[in-house]
Amino acid sequence: MKTKFAKGLLIYCLILAGCMIALMILLGAYLVSFQKSLSDDAIKRFVGDLKSNTESTVEQYFNPTSPYETKESLASSLKDIIEKDDITYSKNLKESSAEAPVYYAKVGEDLIIKTVFKNSGSVGFGMTGWEISSVDIVETAIQQDALEIYVPHGASLYINGIEAKEESLLGQFPPKDLESLYNQGFVSDSCFETKYEIAELLAKPQIKVIDQAGNELETEEKEGIICPKYEAPREFCDSVRQRVLSVIEPYALFQANDLAFSGLSPYLLDGTEMKWRIGSSDVKWFASHSSLNITEAEMKDVKLYDENTFSCNVTFTQVITKSGIEETNYSDYTWVFVASGGEWYMADMFTNSTDENL
Repeated sequence: MKTKFAKGLLIYCLILAGCMIALMILLGAYLVSFQKSLSDDAIKRFVGDLKSNTESTVEQYFNPTSPYETKESLASSLKDIIEKDDITYSKNLKESSAEAPVYYAKVGEDLIIKTVFKNSGSVGFGMTGWEISSVDIVETAIQQDALEIYVPHGASLYINGIEAKEESLLGQFPPKDLESLYNQGFVSDSCFETKYEIAELLAKPQIKVIDQAGNELETEEKEGIICPKYEAPREFCDSVRQRVLSVIEPYALFQANDLAFSGLSPYLLDGTEMKWRIGSSDVKWFASHSSLNITEAEMKDVKLYDENTFSCNVTFTQVITKSGIEETNYSDYTWVFVASGGEWYMADMFTNSTDENL
């Protein structure tokens, strides 16, 4: 009798234990389904993935903010921010609906990401889950200022390996130092630069300028503007050095009232506004003096725009003796030369201290 009771009790306990296990499994499944049905859990998983595996999360969900930004460069920029700050998030009740919850994730003070979820289908027990519908960067303090980029005539511009698109093209213009001469008809369209504006980049881009022969050209950045260097080959610099330096003496003598304009005129390009301006000026640059020496004459930073046009930086010092006392005057110019009849002539000039024509 006792044996039958014990056996019955054992079977009862086993059945009860089985029921409890089944109930626990069912409860566990219900809790998993319930958790999956919560949009808060979905954003929590997304944020966790963004922190722990930025590259794959960006690859899967993000779109670059600019046509010149790759997902790789975007992931690199976001990773730098995320590693420095915590990510907080909140549901936007005003924008959310029962079918599309909307969350904003904030990374420190630098980045705000909008994430919209959509129904992913049944997760069991009559509940539905959530998956990401869209991810957008809606605000960032690290976005680069729009870049103004100039490239030489006929050259191609590449931003992060992507060729500049027509919508970024603002027009074609002569370089600043050649504007006046172009308007006067002394330089050709071959000196033109193509101007682009590149905006909405999160990271400083890699910029390449390729000429028509496939050579990469050097660029320089000044005050947010990227321009070609136009650095002339050494052989060209050597070929024009003597001509440029030969202009310094008559110009310095004319400036000191020690030479008539007729002595300087042969070095200046006929018909230019600069030649007319210098020839018609009655300014007396220096008071009477007994001697004038020109020292430290130098030509540097030669920029070759085309086969008929170049500019260079010219510096020299005038040592003037007045009543037995020496005074020095340092000059720093940009001179523009244009070829005519097989010779180079100074066609325009700018003082580098005031950036105005003399």
